Amino acid sequence: MIDQGQLFHIPNPCRNICEVNSKGFCKGCYRSRQERFHWNDFSDFQKHLVVQQCGLRERRLQAALRLKREQEALDLQRQKTQFDLFGEPIIFEDPEVIEVEEFSPQLPLL
Repeated sequence: MIDQGQLFHIPNPCRNICEVNSKGFCKGCYRSRQERFHWNDFSDFQKHLVVQQCGLRERRLQAALRLKREQEALDLQRQKTQFDLFGEPIIFEDPEVIEVEEFSPQLPLL
């Protein structure tokens, strides 16, 4: 049985954002170094597989970024909320820096 991906020409997925992330994948098209360098040597079926892998990598990255943003929002909410002895939340909307005069318990020398 022939795969539908084999019937059509697969265009280059490059988005002209040619920067590499810490794992070695392009930030624009999510291809590895080998996938970028050997793109023209691949068969249409191999190109189809690479494009599928790129989509998977992009979804994983987006999910990780979304999870990170949600975690940061939860951390910020926890910082704003402090529970007192009886468990009722006290919400600090705008933390202010309060300057305290230095107090010395010693009596001044005369």
